[in-house]
Amino acid sequence: MKLRTGVKWLLDKVFAAAELKTVNGIAAVLILVSVVMLISFGSLYQSKIREASAVPYGGLGVGASDAASATQTSVIMVHIKGAVAAPGVYSLPVGSRTEEAVSAAGGFAENADHDRVNLAQKLYDGAELVVPSKPDEPEPAKPASKSGGGKSSASVMTGRVSINTGTKEQLMTLKGIGEAYAMRIIRYREENGDFQRTEDLMKIKGITRSRYDQIKDNITL
Repeated sequence: MKLRTGVKWLLDKVFAAAELKTVNGIAAVLILVSVVMLISFGSLYQSKIREASAVPYGGLGVGASDAASATQTSVIMVHIKGAVAAPGVYSLPVGSRTEEAVSAAGGFAENADHDRVNLAQKLYDGAELVVPSKPDEPEPAKPASKSGGGKSSASVMTGRVSINTGTKEQLMTLKGIGEAYAMRIIRYREENGDFQRTEDLMKIKGITRSRYDQIKDNITL
């Protein structure tokens, strides 16, 4: 409104000077016309500047920039290792917990020790989550072999001499069994294998029923 009023005032002056028809009047007219043109161009230039400043640089306003930043910080990267189906690096939402990470890795493996995992623990960007495995179970004890040291131990505990594993000295502690008979018992084992019954001692030459009866309560297989 002020611009229009000023332009109208200048035009009135131009018309008044033109009526004078003098050199000074003509010069005044030219000066006034130049001033009007400069004012008009200046006003148009300022209007264009205001329009240009209203458009964000590159087509992105402040809101779009904030949205992009929010997208970048809305996820975290977590490395999941140990007893899970598919170990690896996973992208999870901010605020995720261990339970969600294990689920992303395909769940627990068969040997996972669930009791040692805190599923409610909150994770952070760059975290490393290791799911532990159950300890290996001990192997069951092997039974003592028939002709091994187990029987010697058993014979010592019962106070009896094993005719399958006893040494020459142990066999000689039996009543009526000297060195010769002890060597015959050992030779029989080497040639025929272990005794199946204590009565098989009578298969050895010289060990009669009466001799066997004297030692039967002091021997074992």
